[in-house]
Amino acid sequence: GKFPSRICIIGATMDMGSMTIEGGLTADYVRGTWDPAELPGIYQELGCAADNCTSHFQEFTQHATWFCNGSANVFEGGNWIGHVFPGTLFIIWSAHWLLSFVRQYYEQLLNSEPYTSRTCFRVLWFPKHWPLESAIKVSLPPLCMLLELWLAHKGGYRRLICGGEARAGHMIGNHINNWQHAAMYPGFIISGMVELLSLKVALPQGLSQAVLAVGFVCEALLMGLHKKHAPRDVMVHALLFYGMMSSAIFSGLEAGWPHNPLLTAGRIAGTALQGAWFIATARILYEGKDAWDVTGGDMAPVMYMPILFLILALVMIVVITLAFLVGFFIYRPPRPPVTSTTLARREGAMGLPDRPQPEFQ
Repeated sequence: GKFPSRICIIGATMDMGSMTIEGGLTADYVRGTWDPAELPGIYQELGCAADNCTSHFQEFTQHATWFCNGSANVFEGGNWIGHVFPGTLFIIWSAHWLLSFVRQYYEQLLNSEPYTSRTCFRVLWFPKHWPLESAIKVSLPPLCMLLELWLAHKGGYRRLICGGEARAGHMIGNHINNWQHAAMYPGFIISGMVELLSLKVALPQGLSQAVLAVGFVCEALLMGLHKKHAPRDVMVHALLFYGMMSSAIFSGLEAGWPHNPLLTAGRIAGTALQGAWFIATARILYEGKDAWDVTGGDMAPVMYMPILFLILALVMIVVITLAFLVGFFIYRPPRPPVTSTTLARREGAMGLPDRPQPEFQ
């Protein structure tokens, strides 16, 4: 039936207009026509405890979405595996980059060659001329998109628009998250295609790095523009945006300065950081830990998130430094000869005054 233009949820009101709503006890609860004696039944129907249900209802008032039959989508899309899976992929990808980057850096050092950044590397023990990483970039993201929009759902394809239901022509609220997550991948598909094309065509220097940067920018904007209003959701997605954007910035800088290994290290650290924060997001939002509960407006968990994010960032820096130390002891590169130029650079880095130059008659 019809319900009034104002919905009452845990004492909060919001103007939603007149809308048809169907369903059982949950629909009555959203409509405001439920009997307090039925509250345990509402919790059972939603599959959550009292405190947990309360926090979800509060979040619904801040960013409401709806099912096609007009009922409220109190539990928005997204789950634990939906964040752990891409996070794990990014960590594996960054680990592959790190090992290959250290190997390339020291091999070029031994051969007295200048370092030149790359966006794809040899995979494990496979032959160097096999572009496996680029092929994986082209083939794996479409599979991830299919999982987001079709294969991982019992109801089949996650269509975007309601059909002949009460909200015909409107977007389906509980499918939007899947579409947002699927939209993260096309940029990386294009990056892999450019890398494969560069094997046969002389492309401009730095194009691979620039296209990879665009891929990172696309996913960063999707997270940064993810319209959330609850403080916990805002902070989670903001920190994810920073991790992704750091990868984009370093990749873009590599396009202009391909011989600076520190930029490659920064790109790898940013990629690992966003992977780690994806997994942290899953634990924060979906494991129901008391430490991350914000019921009652508790801001302490939200205030701690930047601390955890910075800890993870520092861990990535330490891991990259240790990888270089291991590579140094494995490859044992010769020390560069000390010249007046290198000595001046060292003294300048330490803040020492310039040496007086001899005067020649």
